[in-house]
Amino acid sequence: MKRLLPLLALAGTLTPSLSMARIGETPEQCAVRYGVATEEERYGNRRLSTYISESVSTTCYYTDGRCTGIQFALWSASRIDPSRAEFSETQIASLLLANAGGSRWVKIKADKFETLFQTENSAIQARLWNGNLYIQTSADIEQRKALTSPSVVDKIIANF
Repeated sequence: MKRLLPLLALAGTLTPSLSMARIGETPEQCAVRYGVATEEERYGNRRLSTYISESVSTTCYYTDGRCTGIQFALWSASRIDPSRAEFSETQIASLLLANAGGSRWVKIKADKFETLFQTENSAIQARLWNGNLYIQTSADIEQRKALTSPSVVDKIIANF
């Protein structure tokens, strides 16, 4: 992981072998890139579409018709299998570069459990955890936090 940020510059010259959704794309743009989604779900103004391409699963989270979050996972990745496959540093760099929104990525945390990145303009954040790469707009993260705030959860539980 120490060499990841210099690889971001190199990744721009590589043709990535991974399918790459991009923050800000519409469901129609992703359908052109990937074909028909293998799974679709809707939650109010949110939509989730999963696409399978060879050994990579790409799940796009849309809010109001735009991709605000993406999860990239290798099919062989498993939470209970310690020998699970993980993305290479070059693959991670390529995925981050494709979703930088014109800004540079900065590593803000790295430990044995996860690595966190944020674009310099703070608009997009990424989390490398358990073999998966999650990329989200900061606005999407804040919206999700609001939806899971104690007061909102208390109201939901009160209705059970």
